[in-house]
Amino acid sequence: MKVIYVKEVTEYLDSLIFELYANEYFGFIEAAENYVFKLTNEIETTIHLKQKRHHYGKYNKPSKDLVASFNISKSVTWFAFYEVKNNFYIIKRIINSQNKTSNKIKGL
Repeated sequence: MKVIYVKEVTEYLDSLIFELYANEYFGFIEAAENYVFKLTNEIETTIHLKQKRHHYGKYNKPSKDLVASFNISKSVTWFAFYEVKNNFYIIKRIINSQNKTSNKIKGL
């Protein structure tokens, strides 16, 4: 099993570090880096253990992508949208529970 992030997700995670620091969620850039590392490590070490669930896309129809939830802090849940091909977990999108799209994810 190997986890791969699409380019947009990698760019998002890089910008997330600076966003967390700039918005003073963390007082040190290193702490923001550690938080994002903790998130990616959790995804990479546990995604294969998660129940495979489809999420509902446009028009309330099931999407071909799967979604898994990750709790790395008490106040925020992260959702990774992915597909599995030949034992590769391809992460296509990551959002957190504060994103309005996350309200549409049921059962996680």
